Amino acid sequence: MIPAIAICCRGRVARAARADGSIVTLGPQRRHPLQAAERRSARRASIDPLPLPGEQGLCIGSVFSISASNGVDTARRLTLLGFCYSAEQLFERVEDTVLARGGEVWETHTQLKSGVHECLKMSVAIPYLFGVPPEFEHLKAGIKTGGGIIDRIEQQWFIF
Repeated sequence: MIPAIAICCRGRVARAARADGSIVTLGPQRRHPLQAAERRSARRASIDPLPLPGEQGLCIGSVFSISASNGVDTARRLTLLGFCYSAEQLFERVEDTVLARGGEVWETHTQLKSGVHECLKMSVAIPYLFGVPPEFEHLKAGIKTGGGIIDRIEQQWFIF
């Protein structure tokens, strides 16, 4: 057995650098954002592409509600409300954006209302959400690339 020369412990995951230069990770493994993107692209390749908005005769959109906090102080919350073409596409883009910024998706709920109308609700945590520069600008850009239109932004601060 080769002895470890350095140990870095982050939360419940421990990484040890061994003398031969390899790194050993102990604890629960997280998906890497690129692995999720590769999985989605393989799934999308088997499905026919969606028609462009101009090619659609009738477009019934979805609504979304994304609640974001910095993960530490849950008394400060930012809620983004709006409309999108596809709840699944918006979810994928927001998830990629949150993971790229070092955050985590806490909860996702998709509800089908009246047979054709979808409602997406997400709770995410992004480090330095209210920092300088604010990270919620990246979240808004992720929503825009996912085909979302932000209708309303609510900021909530609970003072005890």
